[in-house]
Amino acid sequence: MEKKKFRTLIGVLALVLVVLLFKCIFQVGKKDISLQYKINLKSQYENFKKSNKPSMIVFSYNADCCPNTKKFFDEYNGKVEKLMMAYEDKINIWFINTGILEEKDEEALQNITEENEVSKIPSILLMDSSGKSIKVIQGIFDEGEVREIIDGMVK
Repeated sequence: MEKKKFRTLIGVLALVLVVLLFKCIFQVGKKDISLQYKINLKSQYENFKKSNKPSMIVFSYNADCCPNTKKFFDEYNGKVEKLMMAYEDKINIWFINTGILEEKDEEALQNITEENEVSKIPSILLMDSSGKSIKVIQGIFDEGEVREIIDGMVK
């Protein structure tokens, strides 16, 4: 009977180690999209507009409040992260976490959103290489539609 308990214990420990190993492997390449550039919002936006490269600006939030809101933003930001990773070498990408902005950047955020008719969070702003707004996708989005637009911008 002791051999059976010992084998079960070894099996459980092995399973835990395998799960931890997979978790470490798949977290290595994952980017933290909540990091903000330490440059002010207005300057960063002007750089995007002048870059001569198509751009995607994501206005979102890393919710930590009620479970439903947290789940929504976790899923939304996960989909956005896939897009960001797929196009990181082809377009400028900027994730603005509206929940952690410094006070000095709040007016700049308001000006950027008004200029581009972004009226709700979350939203994705797609801009052509001249800095002109092509499309604003507000709320839940179809990943295929966004990919199609971006593919058209980078041709």
